[in-house]
Amino acid sequence: MKKFLVLLLILSLSLLVFTGCNSVVPAEGEGEGEGEIEGISVDIVGAVDVDGKTYLARGVHDITVTFPASVAGWVQG
Repeated sequence: MKKFLVLLLILSLSLLVFTGCNSVVPAEGEGEGEGEIEGISVDIVGAVDVDGKTYLARGVHDITVTFPASVAGWVQG
């Protein structure tokens, strides 16, 4: 019985050490990372804004992306 309690104590302490000492790295979110450009605007033909949300009907829509400065390269849609 004493061995079982000692093993249980060792197990609980090791779990405490490994879970308590590991720092959690946040995922890349808004405002983090490299290559973010401020001032990009996206216009979608047929989009309707209601209470800060954008709604679209099903189907194909024309999308226009405007960059604040020249961009090297091109994007194929």
